[in-house]
Amino acid sequence: MVTTRRLPDRSQQERDPWYDWDHPDLRLNWGEPIHWDLDMYIRNRVDTSPTPVFLEYYV
Repeated sequence: MVTTRRLPDRSQQERDPWYDWDHPDLRLNWGEPIHWDLDMYIRNRVDTSPTPVFLEYYV
């Protein structure tokens, strides 16, 4: 039986922008395991980073 570890569903946008990546446009290093759905989590797609929500109430 093969056990697999599931990679977290996190967008590439959440990764450190100042790190010296091998592929800076994807924020990936050579030989690093990639998510099965990488095309969905690249920086110009889904952003899973927590962002503040500002609610404006109009009177």
